[in-house]
Amino acid sequence: MQTPSVGGGQNNSVARLTLLHTNDVHGFVLPVEDKVLLGQKVKLGGAAYLATLVSQKKAENPGSTALVDCGDAVHGALTTDFDQGRSMVDIMNRVGYDVATLGNHDFQWTVPVLEERLQATRHPIVLANVEKTDGSRLPNTSPYVIRELGGLKVAFIGLVTEDTGTQQRADRVRGARFQTAESALRQQIREARGDGAEVLVVASHCGLPADTRMAEQFPGEGLVILGGHSHDRTEKPLNVAGNILVQAGSLGKELGQLDLEIDLATKRVVGVDFKLLTVNPDEIPPDPEIERLVQSYEQRARVAMGTVVAHLPATLTRSRTTDSGVGNLVCDAMREMAGAELAFTNAEGLRSDLPAGPVTRGQLYDVTPYGGQLKVGKIKGCHVQEALEHSLLEWEQDHGLQLGFLQVSGLKFQYDSSKPQGQRIVSVEVAGKPLEPEREYTIALEDYLATGKLGFDALARGQYHEVGNTVMEALEEYMVAKNGQLNPASEGRIVDVAAR
Repeated sequence: MQTPSVGGGQNNSVARLTLLHTNDVHGFVLPVEDKVLLGQKVKLGGAAYLATLVSQKKAENPGSTALVDCGDAVHGALTTDFDQGRSMVDIMNRVGYDVATLGNHDFQWTVPVLEERLQATRHPIVLANVEKTDGSRLPNTSPYVIRELGGLKVAFIGLVTEDTGTQQRADRVRGARFQTAESALRQQIREARGDGAEVLVVASHCGLPADTRMAEQFPGEGLVILGGHSHDRTEKPLNVAGNILVQAGSLGKELGQLDLEIDLATKRVVGVDFKLLTVNPDEIPPDPEIERLVQSYEQRARVAMGTVVAHLPATLTRSRTTDSGVGNLVCDAMREMAGAELAFTNAEGLRSDLPAGPVTRGQLYDVTPYGGQLKVGKIKGCHVQEALEHSLLEWEQDHGLQLGFLQVSGLKFQYDSSKPQGQRIVSVEVAGKPLEPEREYTIALEDYLATGKLGFDALARGQYHEVGNTVMEALEEYMVAKNGQLNPASEGRIVDVAAR
C-alpha cells in the first residue's frame, strides 16, 4: 500500500475521510502533567480543550469526519471515579463522539453499573466480542454500526481484549461473556460487508501487539485499526499485511488524526496521512460549556476526597536514599492487592507525606496522583537485582532529588554508595534468604515501571497483566482493612552501608 500524504477536499474519483480518535483517557478530564511530549514539564489534555480541537477538525472536513474512542475512557482519575464514571459519560456526550468501544477498565464497577452507563451514553457503542451470559447484548451496544462519511458506507467494528474476562476480578465481569477478538472480527467483517459496508474501521482495545498479530490474520483486507489498551503512540501509521494500525497514547493528551483517501471505484485506501495532535491548553481555547461542567464535577470530587479512610498513629515520610514510611506503606498495599512476593514503586512518584491522625481519600490522592495501574507478573532474580542496581544510579537529578530510586516490599537490600555506579548492591534478601538469580519471582508494580520507564529495562522483561486497580485504590483498600494496625515506618528494608 502506498501511503502518500492526502490532499484536501474531495474530487470525482477519491473521497477524503478523517478519523479522529482517542484511547485510554482513564477519566482525565482535566489537563495532566507531562514531561515528554513537548520536551518540558507542561500540562496537556483536558476535555474542554479536546472538545474545541474536535470541533475545529470536524469543520475542516464536514460530513466526512468521525470522532472515535477506543476504550478505557473511565477509571483512573478521582474527578470522574468518585461517581463510578457517571460524570465521564456526561462529559463525553458533549465532546462530540460519534462511536466508541469499551476497554477492560470500563468493567471496573461491575456489569450492572456498566449497563447504567451504557444506557446514558448518547453515541453508539460497538462491541463485537462481548455479550451477556444469557446471550443478549449489553445496552446500547452492537457488533458494528455503519455510518455514511464522504458518500461512503463506513462500518465501525468494536473489540476489547478477551483477557478482560480473566484478568478483571470475577465479580466485576460476572454476567458478561468474552469471545476471542480475532474470531469475532472475522464474523463481523463478513456481516458488515453483507450490509453494504465499503470501508472497515476497527475500534480495538486489544493493544498494539495483539492488533499487529490480528492484522496479520487478515492480509489484504484493508482494515483501518484504531487502537488502545497498550497506551502506544504511533507517530506514523503502521502497515501490517495491507491493514493500517494507529494509536494515540493515553490520558487525552493527544488526539489522533488519520486522514484517508479512498478510491471511489475500488473502495480501497490509496492515500494515508496521520498525525498526533497535542491537546495543549496554552494554544487551544476551552469549550465554555464543557469547562463549566468539568469544574462542577471537580468540585464534587473534592468534597468526596474529604472522606476519612483510616488513622495513622505517627507521621509517615518519604525518602529517596533509603526505605520510608510512605514507600513501605504503598508497596505493602500493592503487594497484598496483587498477591505478589515483591513490590516496587518509584520514590519520585510518591508526592506527599502522610501526617499522623485521620487520613482522607484526598491525602491518598496527593501521595499517588498519577492514576498508575497496578500490574503483576514474573521476572528472574537477576533482573530484580539489575533493577535495584539501576535505582542507585545518579543518572538524573531534579532539584537535588534522585529520580528512579525504588521503594520495595517483600525484600531487603544493602548497598554501598561509595562504590562505582553499577557495583553498589551488597546483598539482597527475600523472606530472609538470599535472592536467587535464576528463580522467577512474582512482582507487583505500576504500569509506568512495567514498560521500562526511567530506564528500568530489567523490569520491562516481565510478562505482566493488570490487577484491575490503580495504585491509589490498592492503597485505600489496604488502609481500610488494616486500620488500627498501621505503622509501616522505615524499618531497614534499604540500607546504605557507607552511611553507617
